[in-house]
Amino acid sequence: LETDIATSKAIRYSYAIRQQNEQIDSEWGETRIVKLPKTSKQLHISDSWRTTTGESPFRTSIFSECFFTRSPAKKIAQSGDLMLSIHFAQVKPGQHIAISGNQDALGNWNPSKKVKLNESKFPYWSVALQTSQINFPLEYKYLLVDSMTDEVILWEDGSNRCLNAVAPNTNTIVHDEHFKSTSLLWKAAGVAIP
Repeated sequence: LETDIATSKAIRYSYAIRQQNEQIDSEWGETRIVKLPKTSKQLHISDSWRTTTGESPFRTSIFSECFFTRSPAKKIAQSGDLMLSIHFAQVKPGQHIAISGNQDALGNWNPSKKVKLNESKFPYWSVALQTSQINFPLEYKYLLVDSMTDEVILWEDGSNRCLNAVAPNTNTIVHDEHFKSTSLLWKAAGVAIP
């Protein structure tokens, strides 16, 4: 999709599929909002269809406003032409998300040099990087970190996330939809009385 974004401050969008019988199937979740960089050359957004996952209930207000409620985070000034972001709601107060990868800018897989992500739009977490400081391909994983001790609680499962290249003179936003983990991060028990 190409559009003129010169006069816009943000883009709002979601994905839908029109079936042959004219039925429209929409992706799960809220409308996506991307604030446009002030010095936007071209913008490339890399994301994927949102399906319901085991994380889906945690995206509801009962969890974000009760169980995982957070004090308003101080906004971190971010500058860079590559934005990596992830939606992860199961982060308890006293925890945060960081990133580590195969680049100096991401600590070269050394957990003590991990980079903390901006949480000012919780449950969305983000980090801005300068592509001039990256030797592609970029490989990375997100980490769940204890904010008091700065110890890594959990690395993402599975293979590394990989970004092979970005177009020159382009701002790139990569939305990683969920934290890859088979570990149960939150447990509860209760009784429902009709």
